[in-house]
Amino acid sequence: MKNYSLFGVLGLFIVAGAFVMGLVVAGGSESSTSSLSPRVSDSDTSKSDDSSAVLRKQDQNAVQSVAELATHDRFPSHFERSVALYELVAGADRQELLTHLRQSSQLAKSLKDEAQLAIIQRLAVIDPIAALDTVNESQPDPSPSLHSVIYREWAVSNLDQAIEHARSLDPTDKKTAVESMLMAREDLDPQQRRELARLLDMEWLAIELMEQTSDSPAIQDPKSEWAAFVRSNDESLDNPNNAQLRMMTHIAHAWVLKEGVDGFDSLIESLPTPTARQKISDLVVRQVTDDDPRLAFDLALHMRSIGFMGMLDQVVNEWSEDDPLSVLNIVSSLETKYLRGKLQTDVLQAWANTDPKTLLNQASELSVELQPFARSEALLSLAYRSPQEAAELIHEIEDQASLDRIANAVATNWSMSDLSSALRWIDNEESVAHNRDELRTAAIGGLARSDPQQAMQVALAQPVNDDGVGPEAEVISSITFEDMDTAVSLLAQVRDGKTKLEAYGSVLMHLTPPLSNETDRAMDLFVDLSNEQDIPSRSMIFITLVHGEPRALFGALDRFESMDFKRRVASSLLRTHEGDDVFTKEQISVLRETSQYGQESREARREAAFERVIELLEQSRDSDETESD
Repeated sequence: MKNYSLFGVLGLFIVAGAFVMGLVVAGGSESSTSSLSPRVSDSDTSKSDDSSAVLRKQDQNAVQSVAELATHDRFPSHFERSVALYELVAGADRQELLTHLRQSSQLAKSLKDEAQLAIIQRLAVIDPIAALDTVNESQPDPSPSLHSVIYREWAVSNLDQAIEHARSLDPTDKKTAVESMLMAREDLDPQQRRELARLLDMEWLAIELMEQTSDSPAIQDPKSEWAAFVRSNDESLDNPNNAQLRMMTHIAHAWVLKEGVDGFDSLIESLPTPTARQKISDLVVRQVTDDDPRLAFDLALHMRSIGFMGMLDQVVNEWSEDDPLSVLNIVSSLETKYLRGKLQTDVLQAWANTDPKTLLNQASELSVELQPFARSEALLSLAYRSPQEAAELIHEIEDQASLDRIANAVATNWSMSDLSSALRWIDNEESVAHNRDELRTAAIGGLARSDPQQAMQVALAQPVNDDGVGPEAEVISSITFEDMDTAVSLLAQVRDGKTKLEAYGSVLMHLTPPLSNETDRAMDLFVDLSNEQDIPSRSMIFITLVHGEPRALFGALDRFESMDFKRRVASSLLRTHEGDDVFTKEQISVLRETSQYGQESREARREAAFERVIELLEQSRDSDETESD
């Protein structure tokens, strides 16, 4: 559906302008009485007095410049201010209008917009080209409503000249011009309006406007129109442009609505290439879906049978939002097992997303094989909208994988509004007993998105899981996308060991490419972590930096306090990158030297230990010999 709110507002201004201009004209005519005047009744006298009062008030409210319009206590209503505005511009010449336009820039926005629209409208009556030049020169990004009001006036005073001028416009401005001219010239018959738009290669726009404003179809004989269009555009239909595509779509849409799938076959056969056929087919189905979803379904199904794929899913999903049960009954009658099952899944998922409670209530009325999936999809959708209600029904789900998905959604979404209740449910619900650690982590992570500080305090009060990781790692992970500074500030509270490794890993992953480019900040945190606790060479954080940020790691070697850790970093960098071009020869030498640091002392200690063992063995042997003697 097109949005014509801009033109609705514009029309309101123009109608209001015409009305107040009428008052201006009426106010300018003097009334006189004579002895031949008929006897006036009391009520007529009252009406005459009221009219005189209005005219006197108009004189009192008359202004000499737009600046006076900003005097609020002068006008008891916006209507009377509008009367004064149009009275001011109605008698102004071109130079006076330009002066008023300059002064209007000092007004408040709403009054400025109203004043400029009236000024430009009056200037368009006098000289539309000057009005366009004025708008384009005075404003770097002029409002479309100003261009529109010019072309509306121009279309009334000199339509041929307006059309000729619009030929040179860019597509956006041309559309505004054509739309404005069509709106202004509703006195033309449908064929004349279409011809007007056709001269500017936008006949489709005339059709769209007529379909919006008339109960009669804009295209009466689509079959003949299609044939004529194909003949006149035969040379370019291999690769139709946007205007041609839109025009063909409107004709084809009318043809299909009139003759159904048979009409579609006829028009498709007349197109020269598969590409053109696919484009037109897709566009037609999209339009027909709004008017007749059952016809769109039949059409998309037919398209699929002749090799045009892709539209059936879209039709089913859109139609399911309005009448899912009818769609489900129709797709369930399809003979092809694969297609039937796929579309049944699509319908139930769309139904669950739109109205999960109704699907839950009607699930028992569906075929037996569809009931489990319908319930699980409905509960999953309900878990996002009303997690407490979903939690009360989760025990009805038999499939373990589905139950786990729903439980995770319940925990995550319930925690955002009531973490303590979510945690109690996790502890007491028997159907999720096998997964409690993961659900606690998910619940705390859900709260972290809205209140990371509270989530961290709750996480620290929870025990670590079977892998030795506390839920505070999930708190950090949950907020790294949206609030990295808070995530970094919370790292100091994380428990040592595996929990801290995971928490730092989440932060570093989001600071380095491809997610971000804050490598220096990432290395600062990695150095801090290495100086607080050991980082195993096989940990994900270690491996990720060795492979992803080798140069940054090399630059940080001297900042690692532990010589053993420094040696392990150098050894890993050397082993991973010695054969590529990451490091220079000098850097390779540094890595070799660092990786071998302490090797000599270890060899010496090993040799000394070996000699000590030999010495002890010899002493033991001598002792045994002495005892035997």
